[in-house]
Amino acid sequence: MSSPPKALQHSAPKELFSAQRAYDHVRRVAQTPHSIGTPAHAKVRDYIMDECSRLKLQTGIQHTTATRTLGGRIMAGNIHNIIASIKGRVGEKAIVLMAHYDSQPHTPGAGDDGAGVAALLETARLLKESKPLKNDVILLFTDGEEVGLLGAQAFVTESKLLSKVALVINLEGRGNTGVSTMFEVNPENGWIMMEYANGAAYPMANSLSFEIYKKLPNDTDYSIFKEAGIAGLNHAFIEGFANYHSMTDTPDNLNLNSLQHHGENMVSLVKHFGNIDLVQTKGADRSYFNILGSWLVQYPGSWNFLFVVIGNVLTITILCTGLIKKRTHIKGVLAGFTFFPLLILLSSLIIMLFLKAIKWYYPLYNNFYAANSYNCYYYFFAIISLGIAIYVLPLAWVCKKFSIDSILTGILVVVTIILTALYQVAPTASYIVFLPLVSIGCAHLIVILKNLDYALQPRPYEALFFLGALPS
Repeated sequence: MSSPPKALQHSAPKELFSAQRAYDHVRRVAQTPHSIGTPAHAKVRDYIMDECSRLKLQTGIQHTTATRTLGGRIMAGNIHNIIASIKGRVGEKAIVLMAHYDSQPHTPGAGDDGAGVAALLETARLLKESKPLKNDVILLFTDGEEVGLLGAQAFVTESKLLSKVALVINLEGRGNTGVSTMFEVNPENGWIMMEYANGAAYPMANSLSFEIYKKLPNDTDYSIFKEAGIAGLNHAFIEGFANYHSMTDTPDNLNLNSLQHHGENMVSLVKHFGNIDLVQTKGADRSYFNILGSWLVQYPGSWNFLFVVIGNVLTITILCTGLIKKRTHIKGVLAGFTFFPLLILLSSLIIMLFLKAIKWYYPLYNNFYAANSYNCYYYFFAIISLGIAIYVLPLAWVCKKFSIDSILTGILVVVTIILTALYQVAPTASYIVFLPLVSIGCAHLIVILKNLDYALQPRPYEALFFLGALPS
């Protein structure tokens, strides 16, 4: 159910974002590779400038030598940022809409980041034909992203407009299809996440990615603004990863529905943020995730401590109740406690060896990022099936030796330890363990309290655990 909205055609009303209209820009921007300093790069810059002039935007170029130090290396480049402005009614604060217009040397860059550039241009057209917003809008087409985020660095360190910037909405691409996920947000994200949930047309985000991305070495242009303490929302589609930084990242291979998702969310967000007060853009971190499609659930991050307490109390209650009612036994609990992590480790090890064998048999897969080949979904299915088999077959043997109640209790103890540890390293991602733990734990506790016997009462037994498994 996590799928982008259907692309709108050229005939769509002018007040709506049309992926087909934006796609016309993609075809011009992503004709050929256009890395920084090449003639093709200059043509793309001229095209964007012409389009901004046609829309009668206040447009200029920030031309400078940008430098950035990273990991003992100094990166430098002759960059040309394109900056176009749309004045607001008040104009005390500004929203930056950002995408980079340079590509890697060996790719046309339709997804990375021609789609982002096209979405900005179509959004600019729509804003010019709409009522003025309260806040200013700055369209920032950055240069030199692929060689070290140099354009973003230059804007943050040199542009006089920075003092007005309250938040940034960045569009990126790490593939050429899939939903446009909001994968990164600023620390102290409480305010902006509540507004994102209210403003985005099709919100797609989870705080697990927020926690993981903080620990990854990956960077985008928004990284520079985040380091400067500016609030922001970073979006990308990440399916079709085999086409990332590849000659196959062409306009013909770009999913227009993904482009529509990029654009509709940007338009809805800029209209929302464009008409509200942007003085205070920080608040206590929140947890958030999608349940079905773009249905986004969010709650204060402080609740996660309570959830950890509930998880621990529930597991202790299950353990004690089972022992008192003699439904569980210490040996069986220890078996579940031991075998569960061992089976997870065993499946991980075998799958790792399986992947190494595939890459040995097909060495060309090493040419892709993370060996993520065009037919990767078949491998995903094979890996999941292999993991289930490795887990289920030994567990079936263990279940013949000990009662299922005892084994499941031991497994829940392990999961509770995982929940407690996860809260320490990634607090706002606790939901991903807490919800399955509580739902399955409650089903298990009811079975113990009601003294249900699977042999005698299979239907209520199965129904309880089916409902308990649904949140997983």
